[in-house]
Amino acid sequence: MVSAVRVEQVASVLEFTLDDLARNRVGKLSSHQVWMVTKWALVQGGIALLLLFGVAAMIFGAGLTGFRRVAFYSLGFLSLAIYLPSAGLFVVAAVARRVDVHEGTLDLHGTGRGSVAVVDSHRVIISWEAAKVLKSGECYRIYGLGYSNEFLSIEPVSPVPASGEEDR
Repeated sequence: MVSAVRVEQVASVLEFTLDDLARNRVGKLSSHQVWMVTKWALVQGGIALLLLFGVAAMIFGAGLTGFRRVAFYSLGFLSLAIYLPSAGLFVVAAVARRVDVHEGTLDLHGTGRGSVAVVDSHRVIISWEAAKVLKSGECYRIYGLGYSNEFLSIEPVSPVPASGEEDR
């Protein structure tokens, strides 16, 4: 069994609580996580609406002609095409409040700005400080927000012994 001290250390460094972890284990978000997800959705949805209104203003009120018209319309529609799907996923994730659970060997990839935890071929972006408490090659259960790759919590798990080894 994994020690409670280790779980508390992981939670402290990666900024989730043991209450968050307990709620994630049963497939639910804690009240803190609900607020965090709602805030993300409102920000992303707000930016998407501002972008949409900006493109509409360019189309109907800017009076652009020639190259400027083509350039502004192209950039506006391109930005909408790129941003709306990702903003939509944040909104869907906030409404669904689904917790995805993946368990397996952790592969931790780090950069100067953040880290990516890969467990069971599922990628979740976590803080760069994860390298302080997580070990690549060990077994973990990671909880992420459904429909997005947003990190919620993680816990180390004891590997299941291979068949025949439990008798030894």
